[in-house]
Amino acid sequence: MLEQPYLCVLHAWALQLSGQLETAESRLVHAENAMASPKYQHDED
Repeated sequence: MLEQPYLCVLHAWALQLSGQLETAESRLVHAENAMASPKYQHDED
């Protein structure tokens, strides 16, 4: 799941709703890291 940014964001949302803010923030960091990976990079050329 940590390599799937969309799932990380959804999980973070659920965690936030249940009051687990620190864990939610961690999931958002995982989503950001996944989006920064070469798999999700697109050339603008």
